[in-house]
Amino acid sequence: MFAVHCPAHGTRVLIWSSGVEAVRNTDDGIEVDYRCTCGHRGTWRTGRRRSERARLTIAKDAGAEYGVMRPPLAVSGSPA
Repeated sequence: MFAVHCPAHGTRVLIWSSGVEAVRNTDDGIEVDYRCTCGHRGTWRTGRRRSERARLTIAKDAGAEYGVMRPPLAVSGSPA
């Protein structure tokens, strides 16, 4: 569930999972197409732009050089 501004209602409304029509991961972030209970359709954008995600990944990988990242845990029964 998430809240969006519905122009038909003129206020914020809650959108339930049944109102979600599509979810896309784009260069501009995550886009959620929704349908309000009144029938109004819209798109809610959330998340980070691809360029922001790339900077975070580079920073995370750079931290691994300095021992910030932990090695992956071994799963029992699998070769170490």
